[in-house]
Formats: sequence, structure tokens, C-alpha cells
Amino acid sequence: MKTLLIQLPIPRLNSGLKTGNVPLGGACLKLAIPKPYDEQVEIVPESIGSYLGDFALIELILYKRPDIVCFTLFCWNVKRSIYIAEKLKKHNIRIGFGGPEACPDNRLVLDSCADFVVFGEGESFFKKIICPQVFTKEDKDNCFIFKNLSSPYVQGMLEPHIQDSILVETQRGCPYSCGYCYYNKSRSKVCVRPAPRVYEAVEYAISEKISEVYFLDPSLNTRPDLEGFLKDLSLINKDKKTGFHSEIRAESITPKLGDLFFESNFKSFEIGLQSVNSSALSIMKRPTDLSKFIKGVNILKKRGISPCVDLITGLPGDDPLGIKKSIDFILENNLEEDVQFFPLSVIPGTDFRLNHQKLGLKFNPEPPYNIISSPGFSEEDILKSFEYAEQMLGISFFPMPEIELSHKSESGKDIKVKLGSFDYISKLIIFEKRDLSEIGKISEKMASPYQIIFGKKIKDKDYILKTIEILSLKNPFIPFEVVFIEPEFKPCKKEILSRTRLERPHFLDGDLRFLYPDQGNRAVLFTIATSENYFDFRGEMEREVFIWKRNVLPEIEYLESMDDYDGILLDSNFSELEIEKWQDEIADKADDLLHITFSDLKHQKRWIKLAMADTYNMFFYDSVF
Repeated sequence: MKTLLIQLPIPRLNSGLKTGNVPLGGACLKLAIPKPYDEQVEIVPESIGSYLGDFALIELILYKRPDIVCFTLFCWNVKRSIYIAEKLKKHNIRIGFGGPEACPDNRLVLDSCADFVVFGEGESFFKKIICPQVFTKEDKDNCFIFKNLSSPYVQGMLEPHIQDSILVETQRGCPYSCGYCYYNKSRSKVCVRPAPRVYEAVEYAISEKISEVYFLDPSLNTRPDLEGFLKDLSLINKDKKTGFHSEIRAESITPKLGDLFFESNFKSFEIGLQSVNSSALSIMKRPTDLSKFIKGVNILKKRGISPCVDLITGLPGDDPLGIKKSIDFILENNLEEDVQFFPLSVIPGTDFRLNHQKLGLKFNPEPPYNIISSPGFSEEDILKSFEYAEQMLGISFFPMPEIELSHKSESGKDIKVKLGSFDYISKLIIFEKRDLSEIGKISEKMASPYQIIFGKKIKDKDYILKTIEILSLKNPFIPFEVVFIEPEFKPCKKEILSRTRLERPHFLDGDLRFLYPDQGNRAVLFTIATSENYFDFRGEMEREVFIWKRNVLPEIEYLESMDDYDGILLDSNFSELEIEKWQDEIADKADDLLHITFSDLKHQKRWIKLAMADTYNMFFYDSVF
């Protein structure tokens, strides 16, 4: 049987971003299949699966003619995965679901079209259905399989250069039982991978000049041979050209461990604090000694290792005063440099989901299951907690998407991207009316996400509405941006949304409600680019960009003064040398300026490499034409 493994990305409003959508779970499944049976198992590559629209992805899967398609489900992709699976099911393809969303208490998954749903680790089950003739007694123990698996990167199954990073599991399971988390749901005991298996992945990263290795352990400190493991890492990574990152409990960090982390070249740790409220900590079953927490964090900071501290708002047992104390604790201990602030997600498979009625948790039943209210928080309190955190910490936890409005290419046509063997449309350029039948064919080749760019000659509102309806009907889970270049009137936003055929509610509706609490559609972004009119287009999911057409490039002082606009689109006819010189001078200051974008695609590509390479996938942009 030919089997296809696929993992879909977190929805994004910008094309070409690094998605973090590494199909590691699928790669581990394929690794469990011995030769020659593994030849019939294919992973949809990150470089393709992360950037295809709905219709194009379904067509690609059908083109490959699989007998079975298995999806790795997360809260951000579960509904889209089910939608695509339903379309495939009509072609007599068997469907398998696994991943964190595959839980005994998740009716969304259990009541779907799946032929089988795997709870927890999947290698043993997968081997049994793919090659039962070589399934042994040892294969029943998933820990046995995990311990003996090689690295999928070493085997050439994944694409490390897309993220300039590789993901490595050194252990599975978690000894802690935090109420909001499902790390420990699949096994009662931690399964530790032998150190040599981990080292081969690290050695691969170093040989490939990969700058980052992320150890996926829920808490690296629970590895029993940690000190010896770190000593070996420091020898393997003696040139310190590859940095390590992981998660850890700060209370476990001693000066000796701190030294070993430094010598190995650890760059950062994600550290879960969640709250300083003792009642909240007790209910979530996460006892924390705050004095030891600070000692551990300071040990890291003294060695130049960045602690990224997590806080959660909406926890049972917590309240607005508790959130204030948690944020004040961060400030008092100089930890504000790198903080993550999340709303509680009442996730299937967790203790909080099981006991949500007893705990008085009201949450959105749709992914990402964000908390709405609790005994200690009203809905308004939760929204205000984000305002307070952003104000006190000087951070925007939900920033607006980047402005990227390039639309002029050498071909003078739509902006396309080659993904695998086929071309897809990333930016649909409509400066002259195009037949709606052509739009219908184009809708089957859209990338994810995409832009529709209307020129100033397009004034027919009904044409605009029909175009958007056609595109979204074929791609009901794909976010998109509607761009109007030099319009004579404000876009008919409400009418456009009424004709948009996106599935509701969309994941972004829940994920971005803290940025825009009043709007019910956050998967469509509206942008006006203008050089003469000022529309004050500054509402929810709206932005206005100034088109620069002058015969000199703007000075920094001018860019700093443009408070009325969200960005600037450089559309003047300058020589390559002039543009490149200006970009070189401005690039290192870009983070402190309004969004800068270029009409010419080649100028935009260079700008992204200079100023935004950390957030954009250059492999994607190198394929754009």
C-alpha cells in the first residue's frame, strides 16, 4: 500500500514566512518501517505542504495516488486536515489521524471520516498496518522502537536548511502532570533515547553547518545522564558553531549545570513559570519554588544563556491581581527581555479539559480552545491582561503581519512560486479586468497564503466581490490579503467579507481575537496603497501604505515621522546601485521603522534577505518568479 504522511502548518497572513512546520512525526513513522517496505511511504515535504492552497494540495495528493493518507493533527490544523481528508475520502483513500489532537475526548476527530485514529505515539501501530508480516514482539513496545530509531535528518527525510534548524527528541513523556498540558498523556514513564542516537543528529547538524539544534524534551533536566550528556555535547560541538535550545525547569539549574550548558553552547531555554499565584500553581499541579526559580534563571543569564519565560492568563485559581503580580515578578527580576504570554487553551486530552466544568472554565469549543472566562476572570479581564502585559513589558504579543507588496516582475504577470515540480500563484495581479473563468482556473493553483492585488482601473465592486468569492470557495481554509493600489474609494470591506467563502470560525479568529476583539473575521487582511489620497484606513485588519514616487529615496528622519501610515511602498525608478546602497544603509535600522516594501520583486527579495531573513523562508523566496 502506498502511504502518504502529511502535516499542515499554522495559518499565516504573510507568504513565505518560516512556518516551523517540520513533519517530524511523519518522519519518525517512516523511520519505523524497515526496507524495502519504507519505499511505499512518502512524506509531503515541508517546502511543499506548508505553502499550498487547499485545492492545489488536494490535487497534488490525488496526483500521487496513495492508498492511505495519514495526517498529524495539531489545534492549528485539525479542521483543515479533516476538510482535506473528507475530499480525499471520496476517492476511496483510507484516512489515518494522529498527533496531539487525536485524543479519546476529542469528538471533532473521533466523529470524522478517519478509518483509524492513533492515540499517543504511532510508530508501533504504523508498522503493524504497513508491514504486519515483519511485525515482532519487540515492536509492540513503542519505547523500544523510539530508542532504536535513527535521526530522520541523517536519513535525508527532512529539510533542515529551510529553518536552519533541526529538531531532536532525547526523551519522550514527562514526569510532571501540569493540568493544562498533554505531554504526559501518551505514557506514564519517561522513555530516554540512548545518547549515541542523539549525538549522530548533533554531528549531522554540525557537518551541515546548521546553526540551531532544538531538543524537544518537555524538560531537559529530567534526562538521567544529563551531566555526562552535556560533557559529550561540548566535545562534539567544540567549535561552538551550532547553538542548542530546549525547555527546562529553572529550579533544577545549578552552577555546575550552568557551566555545562555554557560549554556545550546552549543559547536559550524556554522556561515555564505560568504564574506566581500559589492557588493557580496548586490547581495546575505545578509546584514552583520562586526563590529557586530566580536562582536558576540568574545562573543562565550570568553565562549569556537567554531564559524565555512563559506566562499564562486565564488559569483556574488565578485572577487579574495574580496576573499583575506575575508580570511585576518578571519586571522585578529583570526577565522582561524575552517573555511569552499566552491565553489558556483548554486542550483535549488534558486534566483541565476533563475537569473544565468542575473548574468553571468557559472556553471556545473550536481550536485553539482559548479561554473565554473562569471564576477569576471575566472575558474583559482576559483581554485587559494582554493590554497590561504589553504595556508593562513593552512587547506586542500579536503584531500586525509584515507589509510585503511587491507586484512587479520581469514577466509582468502574476507572481508565482515553484513548489516541487509545479508552479503556484502567490500574488494574483489584477490591473486590468480578467475573465472570471480564468480566475476560476487560477483558484486551483493558489499558494498559501496569497494576495489579490487590484490596480486603480478596477472599479467594478461586483467584479471584485465575484473574484474573491471564486478564490475563497476553492480554498476555504487559506488566509489571504486584498490589496488596492491607488483606489479612488475606500474598499467595500463588509461586502467583501460577506462574499468570502472561508470556513468559519477560522483558526485565526481565535488566535487573533486578542489583537482584534471585536471583529469576527481575522483571516482576511485589507491593505490600501496610495500616493495622493489619505483614507484613514486604520480599523481592524486594515492598513494604509504610502506609495513613494519621488525622485530621491526617503531619509530615515522622514520614515520616522510617518505616523499616519502603516508602511511605505517604494515605487520610484532608481538604479540598482541606488536601491542597493539605500537598502544597505537602512537594513540594520528596519526594526525601529515603519514597514518598508518595494514594488519591484527583485528589490523586495534582496530586502528580505538583508532585513527579514530571520522570519522569512529564503528557500521559498528563491523559488518566487
